Amino acid sequence: MKSLAPVLCILSIIVGVVATLTIEGFMLAGMPNSSPEQLAAMKRWMLVFAGAGLVSAIAAIWLLVVGKPIAGLVIALLPAAFIVCVVAWLFVRA
Repeated sequence: MKSLAPVLCILSIIVGVVATLTIEGFMLAGMPNSSPEQLAAMKRWMLVFAGAGLVSAIAAIWLLVVGKPIAGLVIALLPAAFIVCVVAWLFVRA
């Protein structure tokens, strides 16, 4: 099981990066039909998503190098979980 942990950590890093890029694409796709207030909010959300994805990927890679792949796995999946929670919250709120 110990040899499977680094592979799962790498896969979770890929999932986190893909989730971040996907939400960034969705945000960019929605920008042309938005009001100026919505544009400002979307730009802030894009910065939050990009920052969370970048910090998470860097932290997960560092944890993988240090030899803690399980912690890296959890950290790498945080952006995907954060994105799911925010999208669900926005759907419930609308």
